[in-house]
Amino acid sequence: MHFSYLSTLMVYTSVPIFVVLCLFVPAAYLLLCNQSHPNYKATIDRFWYAFMFWLFLCYPTVSARTLECFNCQDLGDVKLLKADYNELCPQDNKGSTLFVWALMSVMVYPVGIPALIFSMLWLYDVPRMARKKVGKELLTMMLSLYKKMNNTNVTSQLAQHVGGSHMRTREEKDRFRERANSIFKCMDADDSGGIDMQEMERFLRKKRIKGSNKQQLKEMWAKFDVDGNGVLDFAEFFQMLTDITKKHTLITGYETLEDLTDTQLVTLCTHKWPKSVREGSSNDNHIHVVHEEEDEAPDVDLKDSEAMARWVMSKARSMAKMGVLATPVLVWDGSTPGEQIAIDRIGFLFLAYQVQYWYFEVIEMFRKLIMTSVIVFVYTGTPAQLAAGMTVSSIALVFTVKIRPFANSRLSTLQIYALGAQVITLFYGLMLQINSEDPAHPTSKSGVDLLITYLVFWLNFSIVFVPFLQHFMASDSEFRGKLEKRVGDWTRPWRKRRHHVRRKSMVDSRLNMLDSRADVHDAESPMAAVRGGGGGGG
Repeated sequence: MHFSYLSTLMVYTSVPIFVVLCLFVPAAYLLLCNQSHPNYKATIDRFWYAFMFWLFLCYPTVSARTLECFNCQDLGDVKLLKADYNELCPQDNKGSTLFVWALMSVMVYPVGIPALIFSMLWLYDVPRMARKKVGKELLTMMLSLYKKMNNTNVTSQLAQHVGGSHMRTREEKDRFRERANSIFKCMDADDSGGIDMQEMERFLRKKRIKGSNKQQLKEMWAKFDVDGNGVLDFAEFFQMLTDITKKHTLITGYETLEDLTDTQLVTLCTHKWPKSVREGSSNDNHIHVVHEEEDEAPDVDLKDSEAMARWVMSKARSMAKMGVLATPVLVWDGSTPGEQIAIDRIGFLFLAYQVQYWYFEVIEMFRKLIMTSVIVFVYTGTPAQLAAGMTVSSIALVFTVKIRPFANSRLSTLQIYALGAQVITLFYGLMLQINSEDPAHPTSKSGVDLLITYLVFWLNFSIVFVPFLQHFMASDSEFRGKLEKRVGDWTRPWRKRRHHVRRKSMVDSRLNMLDSRADVHDAESPMAAVRGGGGGGG
């Protein structure tokens, strides 16, 4: 029995809607008749999950089927539909049932499904939750950087030794001054009324406070030695301890943006944040932060708490872009309000990706739509069509390599491998089509052409085995160790030979340099001049 193209199109576009209605029956019954049922919430969650997953599953096939209704071929006097030459081009008869149905199907599937998915993501507050989770992590890293910059090992241990973390009441301040006076007398061994750097070092060694170095002590002395005589009197020493203790205890590193007080916000806004940061090692193997501080004053009202909070988050994001703050991979864990509901209902749309790339599945849907459907309208049957597809795949490959959006690194590797194989395949197809249009190129394939064809085929076929290989390599540590040992055994002779060649070339270059120096020395010596003159006279 032969069905018309319109009938086939109606079946293709109606079946997904019929399946959705069947999925909705249990949820509709509980929604209308028995909302107090113990499985009510679970049923609603399962419906939404199945509904969105079904639309996501049928999207590429049905979209390609609907878009092919507008791909026609001009045969001179008439335009025919490429998918079925028994049908006239619907675009030439805009009042026909085929054109109207095709246009409605395009609005429902290629355009409507991505719009619905994006709307569902917004409805379940996924973008806001993503911003909140990323902001929380950036703030945590920012506070950790602040503590690392201000609390070196010696300052943090001094602050712990002297105590006085709060100093809110008069009694706490008096006790802190007494402890500071006691420490000052212990440091001042010669009772001179002041302490120098050597006395500070002896005290630190006596109290087994490790991690200090002369550079840190010099920085402390330069900051608190007001008169510049190289000695700290009690007033300067007390100010140093007060400043160290306040900076050490002001921020714990676990605060959220809502928890920060005005004092903490002012401290963060006025702090000299680095333009770049790296970790360096001092002579005593202590890891410290090496940074280039900014000298610009913050453009923010220090009396406005909301403005300071916005400035802090803006600063954290800018430092993350500059690479000063390195955030770990953020995943969806149901920790924020409403997150678990979104995971239960539409989690398959964003769970595989890092939090900041929650939207990546929508981008992937459009990429697949372009590669499977839209590309057929671009220079059909010409090398430009393959070049356009290769361009789209190349952009997707570069974008994926740059951001690596998947929460699982194996998925990112698999996506990069698949896109790379796609780019190579399209490039090979482009070369074949260009050669086929060249009359000077032989029609029969050479051995090299067949070899490249097989290689491209196996490159695409191997994508199926990449996940298994990744899992096997990650789970079987014994196999990985044997493989690394075997590779090392295979490459050891080559590495020895390479080392020998490099060593021999270094020795030869050194000998050549010494010979050239000796020749210059002989040429410039007086005896060489006499010999040269005598030889010339003879």
